[in-house]
Amino acid sequence: MPNWVNNDLRITSENPERIKAIRAKLFTVYHGTDFVGCDGKEYLSYAVLVPVDLNDPKYRVKPENANITAIDKRDDGTIFDWYHYHLDKWGCKWDVSPEECQITEDTERNICVSFTSPWDCPCEWYHKLCEEFPDVSIELVAMDEAMDYYWENGKLGRISEQFDENEAKRAEFKRVFDEHGLSLDDYNIEKIIENYEDGYFEYLDMFDPDTWEFTIDDEEEFLDLCKQYKKKKPRKKKAKKQEA
Repeated sequence: MPNWVNNDLRITSENPERIKAIRAKLFTVYHGTDFVGCDGKEYLSYAVLVPVDLNDPKYRVKPENANITAIDKRDDGTIFDWYHYHLDKWGCKWDVSPEECQITEDTERNICVSFTSPWDCPCEWYHKLCEEFPDVSIELVAMDEAMDYYWENGKLGRISEQFDENEAKRAEFKRVFDEHGLSLDDYNIEKIIENYEDGYFEYLDMFDPDTWEFTIDDEEEFLDLCKQYKKKKPRKKKAKKQEA
């Protein structure tokens, strides 16, 4: 199974005609039964802007030279190398699934779409979209499900290089401790950070890095773990009795 990448696309223009034009390059309607409940659903497809060309000689290959599912086998013995075509033209292995695409805003001046892609964000497709509509604001923010790699407008980065994950954890630990009348100073926080494996990071708004947060899954389980890392209070030394 692939690592899935969550993509948020936001398009803005003060010119309704430009929004209408770009919209025509984004969406198509799914017809079929492979995706349950999606027959007739409008969704984003890379192939609308960048169609698949089965005749491109660069991607006509012999089956023995390509470790892929055979597509469009011809009399000359060649098949279509869809895998490298998709990577080169779109930036990721497969087109968008109708099941995993939601049009969250669609007005005369704004289009927002959330969708998933396998292993990578569709960087090549994004750059092509920007080239065709240079006068339109087009933003694409993506994050892989492992929550470390992200893409902003086609550029790859690592969340761990942009954010202090330990600080995000400390902030959440403090919130939970405060709610239960506990103090961080009484615990070995570094050990808790090292050994607490649950919880999750997320953007409340992928377009706003300041909304990066860490959330504890189970507070009671977390507090139970913390007990073993509570600092021991130093014993008070008994005062020596003075000799008479």
